Amino acid sequence: MSNIPDFRDFRSEVLDKIREQSEIMNNEIAFSSRDAVTCLGHASSFAADLIADQVCEPLDGINFGGTSGQSFANNLFFHTFSAQLAETSKMITTPLQLEEDLLQLLASTIIDYSKAQFNVTLVQVGDSFELGSDSFGLENVVLLDVAEVKENWTVVIMILVELLTWKHLRRTTPVQDVAAGRFSNLL
Repeated sequence: MSNIPDFRDFRSEVLDKIREQSEIMNNEIAFSSRDAVTCLGHASSFAADLIADQVCEPLDGINFGGTSGQSFANNLFFHTFSAQLAETSKMITTPLQLEEDLLQLLASTIIDYSKAQFNVTLVQVGDSFELGSDSFGLENVVLLDVAEVKENWTVVIMILVELLTWKHLRRTTPVQDVAAGRFSNLL
C-alpha cells in the first residue's frame, strides 16, 4: 500500500473544513498565476476522480465539454480558466470572490461552447440556461450536455478555490493540525 495520501481523505479532512469557515472564505488570499494554473490541473484530475467514483464509471473528456479521449490540456474550459488565471502574475482576492468570478466565466464559456458544439444559442437565466430559438429538435441533447458540463466544472472550480486557499494558509500560518501536516506535501 502506498504512503501517498488519498485525495478523498484530504478533501474531507482539510478542504471541506476550510469551506465551512467563513472567516477564511471571506479573507484575502494571494497566489501566483503559476500556482493557480498548477492547482487547476490538480483540481481537474481530482474532480474527475471524485465524480467517477460517484457515478461508478470512468469519465472521459466529453464529460467536461471536450471530445472523447481528450485530455484536459486540450479542453476549451481548461484553456479558458488557465488563461484567466494567468492574466496577472500575482492575484489577491477572497476565496468566495474567486469562486464567483470563475462561475461567471464558466457560464460565459458554456454559452460559447454550446454555440461551437451544437450551433445553438443559450441564454443564462439565473443559475440555469435556456435555449434560443435556433435549437429546434436539439433541446434535450443540448440541455443535458450543458447541465453535465456545468456540474462537473463547478466541482473543479470549488476544488480549485479550496486548494488555492489551503496553499495560501499553508504558506502563511504554521501547521498545527495533524491532518494539515499529513497532507502538506500532497501538491
